[in-house]
Amino acid sequence: MFWETGCYKLEKDLAGTKEVVEDCKMALVSQFEDGFDRAKSQVAFLYPELDLSALDSLKIVQDGELVDEP
Repeated sequence: MFWETGCYKLEKDLAGTKEVVEDCKMALVSQFEDGFDRAKSQVAFLYPELDLSALDSLKIVQDGELVDEP
């Protein structure tokens, strides 16, 4: 009986921890995107003649081209 209660508590704690980890992942993604958007807006401010429409936070430069990250 004590073992079952302890096991249930551990499972509940694990589920809560997994939820916290997922929340942290989403917050990290949001901060990354916000930082990218801020940098992009600063470049647009400093160089208004540049076309920044091709910029994408999920792309990388590889062999002189902007491509999806493998």
